[in-house]
Amino acid sequence: MKIGADERRQGLLESNEMTGPVFKTKNDPRVTRLGRFLRKFNLNELPQLGSVLKGGMSLVCPPPAFPHEPDGYGF
Repeated sequence: MKIGADERRQGLLESNEMTGPVFKTKNDPRVTRLGRFLRKFNLNELPQLGSVLKGGMSLVCPPPAFPHEPDGYGF
């Protein structure tokens, strides 16, 4: 992600492809070329695999939510 990506998220909400608190857009301008490459080949998940191997995370649980996401779940 580029510097200031969290601040730019608010301006991109109209291009959100998901419903609820999760944000996803196909061509996110906040992602760098290297980030796109890593995501394309799922190499961005390797640090999480390291956490699984060290025992700090399991393969069956979802990743933790971003700080702004729980507010939109409606609990």
